[in-house]
Amino acid sequence: MVQRELKEEELTWIVEQSLKTPYYIAANLFSAGMFSDYRAEAKIASESVPTLTVVAEHWADVAKTFTAKVSPQSKVEMLGGHLMFWEHSRKFNELIEQLELNIK
Repeated sequence: MVQRELKEEELTWIVEQSLKTPYYIAANLFSAGMFSDYRAEAKIASESVPTLTVVAEHWADVAKTFTAKVSPQSKVEMLGGHLMFWEHSRKFNELIEQLELNIK
């Protein structure tokens, strides 16, 4: 999930945040992600609104190919691992701000 050694307080924080989601919502989110097919919606979204897909570096090759097929108009950026928005917050926010500037 994270590409570096975590300090004890960081790991504690991540676990605490994860435990805030009630188990029945977490199970629903997990199964919706595992058993739903949103490829058609992803294609429509990428053709209708500016779309940014941020992928983990370790999945970059597969994710870039998949994203090009599924949402061809989506801009693809690689950054960190699963918690890229937290571990690389400055760069992640810069990507979002660049997308916002391109929309205006």
